[in-house]
Amino acid sequence: PRNDRGSPKKSPDLEMQRCSEAVPAAHSIMHALHAELLMAADGSHAFRMRYRKSLFTLLLVFVVACSLVGYVFSSFPESDHFDDIRFPRNIQDVKDIRGMLASYTTDHFVRVIVGFSILYVFMQAFAIPGSLMLSVLAGALFGMLVGFAVVCFCATSGATLCYLISYYIGRPVVHRFFHQKLLRISHKVQEQKDSLFSWMLFLRISPILPNWFINMTSPLLDIPLSTFFFATAFGGMPANFTAVKAGLTLSELQSMSDVIGPKMLAALTVLGLVALVPVALRKYMLRFVKNSKV
Repeated sequence: PRNDRGSPKKSPDLEMQRCSEAVPAAHSIMHALHAELLMAADGSHAFRMRYRKSLFTLLLVFVVACSLVGYVFSSFPESDHFDDIRFPRNIQDVKDIRGMLASYTTDHFVRVIVGFSILYVFMQAFAIPGSLMLSVLAGALFGMLVGFAVVCFCATSGATLCYLISYYIGRPVVHRFFHQKLLRISHKVQEQKDSLFSWMLFLRISPILPNWFINMTSPLLDIPLSTFFFATAFGGMPANFTAVKAGLTLSELQSMSDVIGPKMLAALTVLGLVALVPVALRKYMLRFVKNSKV
């Protein structure tokens, strides 16, 4: 059948089918996410079973990872200072470790980089605080160029592992503890679906949300792994550069506020806003085209 203009008339059933196909797949994902989050909030029996299984698997993977990290460090050549080394909790601890490992790093440079990288990735993968201290230590031990490259690689790799662990193993655990925040954020994520990389870059550069939270919740919000990976790699560079550079002047630092203080946080926020400029330009162009057609 044809209409008055001679073009084929569209079947109502065909129109309904096309409309249904035009609905973004994100809506179904959102419904699935909301259903899971509601189960987490209600604490149903099925969800409790999934939560316990997920928690047990996470603990098992964590124990295995700890064993591997311990095995790697136990294979290192002996040193008189090993018994005195502890994980740095403040700048003074970083200075002490730098003093104890300076000559050891010179003699076993590759081994120290490997051990440092494994520890850094392990902490990022399991959302263990302290990576900023290690970034400063990297600058003090390895110098600017090598330290910056190592920190960027480890931070991105560890964050990606955290993403994968959350997606494949920890989903019920993340739902259990962050279901309300996920519900609020999921709407904003879907609103920015067309400019997701810019928004992820903004969140990575600016200190608005902690990195561990972004790592764990991104897969549950249907953020693609490729978008997450590249936004993490590029968005983490400014903070990584700042921390590694601070390690070059370690003797002048008195506290962590000398590394990441209010001025630096403000600068990172402004830099993060620059990542949103393409989003603003795109909205302006779409509005301009729409108005010009009218």
